[in-house]
Amino acid sequence: MTERLSSLPQLPARQFPPEIDAQWRSQIYRDFREGCPDGLSNSRSPEYQMYLGAIARANEARNQLLKENQFLTTEEAVKELGGGEYASSITLAAVRRGSVLAVPDHGYHLYPTFQFDSNRVSPLVGLLHDVQMQRLDGEKPDPWDLLTFFSVRRKLLGGVALKDCLWKEKFAEAPQYIIENALV
Repeated sequence: MTERLSSLPQLPARQFPPEIDAQWRSQIYRDFREGCPDGLSNSRSPEYQMYLGAIARANEARNQLLKENQFLTTEEAVKELGGGEYASSITLAAVRRGSVLAVPDHGYHLYPTFQFDSNRVSPLVGLLHDVQMQRLDGEKPDPWDLLTFFSVRRKLLGGVALKDCLWKEKFAEAPQYIIENALV
């Protein structure tokens, strides 16, 4: 699979903007406003400084995830899934259902390559999405959180990341690991 994926066109990290997009920044701002309605009006307040720190941490996390993973564009993901007349619509429906992982960034969807193999998507992607939805009482999980869950190296999996276990028969315990350890 590694050879096949290396032959796919990749989005190099240098093409990614250096900071989180406005939608992500607005979400952090809303979260802080709910917790401290007066605190963000003064740029010297501790709450405002915490807000700036949250933005900085989000930038670091995003950039690390972009560096550690390879991504396809929507068009490339559609081709990877077999193309065809209705493939784009089917792919977008799969993203909405959670059976394909796509992270939004600056108006685009980025599809991590680890989920694809031979014109299909690992069923573990949809499993993690469904487990997270149950834990969030029916709310859609954040795609960046799902990407993080797949990307972090796990002691219980022998020091590898879950994304490295999606297509290996020897990691039959990966589905159970997702069910038991999916984080909200």
